[in-house]
Amino acid sequence: LRHPIDNIYSWWTRGWGHRFNSDPRGFTILLKGEDELYPWYVDGIENKMKNLNPMEKCVVTATSLLERGVKQYRECSIKEKIHLLTFEDFCENPTIELEKICLFLNTKITAHTSEYLVKARFPREFDPSDRSKKLDDFNKGMRPKIYQLLVDYSESYDKNLYDLK
Repeated sequence: LRHPIDNIYSWWTRGWGHRFNSDPRGFTILLKGEDELYPWYVDGIENKMKNLNPMEKCVVTATSLLERGVKQYRECSIKEKIHLLTFEDFCENPTIELEKICLFLNTKITAHTSEYLVKARFPREFDPSDRSKKLDDFNKGMRPKIYQLLVDYSESYDKNLYDLK
């Protein structure tokens, strides 16, 4: 899992708000709507998506996916076969998190792991002011109701990881 503000901001800055239904690098199943294609994961809300700007599309899409994932996890009867991990924890403490992953998967860290961690810029720290700047950008670029949706997901993540732990 990744903090929703950081994840959605990344999607938006990479242009996914207007590329969801047209970029083959999206590598997802597209469904045929009344007048355009749309990704499978917005099925049921595709008409709502038509009236959103790219930033809003990223928020609505990501929160819709989060809602589905959280619901499925809560309903899952074999949670012991799922390892929850946050992107932030992995970034800040990659060795500790890799050890937990290896234990979960019954495997070991390889001799090449540290090399790949360096290439991926791990470990890294997060500047709390970055998230505030992102939130400010979101507040300026979207309708209040959608902005509040993002804030609600952010608070739930910060408070207790969507009640998953």
